[in-house]
Amino acid sequence: LQPVRLVAHDDDAVEGADRGDPRVEERQELALDEPAAVGELRAHPKAEGLPEVGALVEGAFKELERFGATLVPVELPAFRFTLPAGFVILMAEVAQPHRRWLVERPKDYVPGTRRLLELGSLVPAAHLQAAHRARMAMRAEVQAAFRHARLDAMVTPTLPITSMALDEMVVDRDLPRLIPFTLPWNLTGLPALSVPCGFTPAGLPAGLQVVGRPLDEATILRIGHAYEQATPWHRQRPALAGAGAR
Repeated sequence: LQPVRLVAHDDDAVEGADRGDPRVEERQELALDEPAAVGELRAHPKAEGLPEVGALVEGAFKELERFGATLVPVELPAFRFTLPAGFVILMAEVAQPHRRWLVERPKDYVPGTRRLLELGSLVPAAHLQAAHRARMAMRAEVQAAFRHARLDAMVTPTLPITSMALDEMVVDRDLPRLIPFTLPWNLTGLPALSVPCGFTPAGLPAGLQVVGRPLDEATILRIGHAYEQATPWHRQRPALAGAGAR
């Protein structure tokens, strides 16, 4: 990839370790306004879901290759636990602060959200422990993949399906279909960036997700910036966004 210049205001980017969080490592701050060369990218090209989304993401992979990326397929078997482990942890953690309100003010919640919170209140401790073990296995596997395949980043679709109107979304049915490519990085603690990579025939946007090594936001920001310099998608808006959208 060609050297690029990254421009960002301090309040537009979050990078590196959180000094207020004792669980993460300290790391030197990145000066985003300094010139930064983007080296050879080795990435994980895998598109699934609707064919129209897959076609757009495959096109983005080819664009990355066109300006210097090397795409290396990577298998992550432990990631089959993403949805079951992720939902157990998610439901248990978000339900805890809502326990009292669910009893006293259940009608304040929309039905789909209330059902998820009620289920989260019933998660057995053994299931939660098993989910955390799966999460740690996923984390170890993806870190090993970065080392053994000498990856600089991984690229995936952001969503495997097209977006939908909020009033058409059913949480129980649609949430699992929307997050299989984004939830793994919540579980493993890796930084991820989404950039637009085209529009479906219906005019709906699709996204390319770039995932980096722990605390390596710098690399995914460089890759995302380089990709946007080579493509027009971030300057276009869906028709439904209206003429006044900016």
